[in-house]
Amino acid sequence: MSFIVLIVVGCTDSKPDTISNAIYVWNERSSYNYFSTEELSFLKENNIKQIYCKLTDVSWDEVNHAYPNDTKELPGDDVLKTFLTIIPCVFIENSVMLKSTKPELEYMAKKIASRVKKYDSKTKSCQIDCDWSATSKDQYFYFLTQLKKQLDSISLTATLRLYQYKYPEKTGVPPVDRAMLMLYNFNSPVVYRAENSIFDEGEARKYITDAKYALPLDFALPAFSWNVVYNEENKFVGFLKTEELNEKTTYLKSVSDNTYEIIADTSIDPYYLRKGYKIKIETINQEGLKDAYGLIKSFKNTDSYTVALFDLNAKLLNTQTKENNQPLYESIFIK
Repeated sequence: MSFIVLIVVGCTDSKPDTISNAIYVWNERSSYNYFSTEELSFLKENNIKQIYCKLTDVSWDEVNHAYPNDTKELPGDDVLKTFLTIIPCVFIENSVMLKSTKPELEYMAKKIASRVKKYDSKTKSCQIDCDWSATSKDQYFYFLTQLKKQLDSISLTATLRLYQYKYPEKTGVPPVDRAMLMLYNFNSPVVYRAENSIFDEGEARKYITDAKYALPLDFALPAFSWNVVYNEENKFVGFLKTEELNEKTTYLKSVSDNTYEIIADTSIDPYYLRKGYKIKIETINQEGLKDAYGLIKSFKNTDSYTVALFDLNAKLLNTQTKENNQPLYESIFIK
């Protein structure tokens, strides 16, 4: 398996862009056995040097207010950290920004910065993921400003959705060093539609503008799938794990290329599914990834940036193209 260095060559460019390969790790892992042997080979062969690792979510409830949720371990192997740049990531629900007081935001910034610095004194960057809105931007930007102060010399980046990219006059520009533009999840799977909610090139192109974004951009591309459950009225029910779904194939009837109907009442953990419920299996195929990568030239505002896949999973490792049994990446990215 081999990975090519991501290079974009434009018709009028005098030299190729400088692009760093990266990947997100979002699932549960052990600190000292963070990567499998297969994954380590994958990283080495694909020239991936940056790993965006989930540290925690921050959620909200009326009792605890902002609180850490679904906290993950980060890589603990010192040898591993000598050849990989680990970037801790924190996902924060927008409700936290809408409901927290400024003292609470200051406290949260202090706690997150402390956790990031405690992880490794050589940490160079961390990332905040929050789907902020025009209503929450002042609170969110205040939090980012406080966090940046606490991080000292550690750079701060933030994720950026396409609507935030296109409408900075409404949603503002976050006070961070760089932004990671997410070229996926343009539509919410909560609303049933025929189109793929993970990636739809036509929908993405609606956000292309002539204006250059005020922060240098990096790019995240989708490399995941999910199984979305809807009831008889096409109302969202939830998500199913693939392994749970595979055990109930006898209860499924294909109604389209990627949609199945439940033909008899059954339970698939954690849901009780009635006859007539639908399961929509959404994924991103080879051509979709090519299309996503091809969009970068319409959004990039610098000739040096990172391209990260979300996320590292077994399906990604095993995906092959049909031609010459090549690795998926080798057929998608341009040499």
